[in-house]
Amino acid sequence: MANIYMNLLDRIVNNRQSLFGVSGVKMIRYADDFVLMGKIITTEVKDQLHHLLTRMDLILNIEKTKHIDSKEASFKFLGFTFRNDKDLYGRDLRYINIVPNSDSEKKLRGKISDYLKRHGHKNPTELVRGLNSLVRGWINYYEIRGVTNTSLSKRKLRYYLSQKLFRYY
Repeated sequence: MANIYMNLLDRIVNNRQSLFGVSGVKMIRYADDFVLMGKIITTEVKDQLHHLLTRMDLILNIEKTKHIDSKEASFKFLGFTFRNDKDLYGRDLRYINIVPNSDSEKKLRGKISDYLKRHGHKNPTELVRGLNSLVRGWINYYEIRGVTNTSLSKRKLRYYLSQKLFRYY
């Protein structure tokens, strides 16, 4: 149901003739999660968004709702952390770095731990097949070539798996 409402809101916000379009504000969403992006998001734009949501009998989750400057602070969306990082080579440049957030890494470690507890009786081949399925699914979601940076997360995951499997066996 929320997706139907959000589809309507998406069309209104991303319409070039609307207040949002004229203000240069775009909406990025997935199901009922969304981010408004723009160089400047005025109080008029926020009030219009609040008005539209009120007319649809929807309310914003106050705990998740933030107004941030992405150049100054990072934000989380759909399991990713978006942050503005300095150039790796020391140049006076900054770029958006998109990485899996720590909550999603912690959740995967929990799934691995639960899997090992529940499947302690399986032979190593079946155990590895199940673990590979978990890890492959996580990597397929978070690794978007040319967009996300998963190298540190994969390194931490590799270390966790080696320690966990060493203790397991």
